[in-house]
Amino acid sequence: MFLNWSALLLEELCRKCKAPVSSNLKLKSKSLLTLCNSCRQFIEINYKSVAFLNLDSQLIPVLSATTYDNLAQRLIRRLKYNDDKIIARDMASMMFDTFDSIVLRQKLISCLESVIVTPVPLHKAKIKHRGYNQASLLALYFLKHSRLRLRSRFEELLVRRKETSPMFGLSRVERYQNVDMAFACKRFSLHYLHGKTIILVDDVFTSGATLKECARTLIDCGAESIIALTAARSL
Repeated sequence: MFLNWSALLLEELCRKCKAPVSSNLKLKSKSLLTLCNSCRQFIEINYKSVAFLNLDSQLIPVLSATTYDNLAQRLIRRLKYNDDKIIARDMASMMFDTFDSIVLRQKLISCLESVIVTPVPLHKAKIKHRGYNQASLLALYFLKHSRLRLRSRFEELLVRRKETSPMFGLSRVERYQNVDMAFACKRFSLHYLHGKTIILVDDVFTSGATLKECARTLIDCGAESIIALTAARSL
């Protein structure tokens, strides 16, 4: 699922201006591979803003690494539709910076051993067409970036049991109707998620309909708390 090793031997081009990015082998692990230093400044990382989804009597925090502006949109579209998987590494690095600043440094997670990182799932038909789930890539790279600060593991806890319509162009009400009952937990023991904190990963936070339905499903399956984490937020 990760990027091809042969890509690491090639010089990357900035996804915004097409200028060469320094050889990947010379870059530090935190360096971006898909934006040059000049264009990097156009991505503003979120270090303190948190949105909340009201799920019955529980508030679900949603952390987004940046705003879904023209550049973020270009990157995420390339990740989703152009097989540009290296972008997931860079977006996940920014997602960790946001998570670190808002959650870890504020010590908002008390039991790090109980954390599971899980992606919002795609329907199997879309996986077959695209070949991968961009949310899974983001979650896996987030785990790699966070391994020194966060004791957690990656696990695909959810399945998308019905093929939903594209969200683009739908009203807020239609978005919620579109994902109603769309997700289910994979089969595991009754108490498997008991006491667990779940980091729910997706690419873009818009209305929150998908994140909310996924969170509802996980809580119904026994999860104690959910933190949603996305690459970008649409304003």
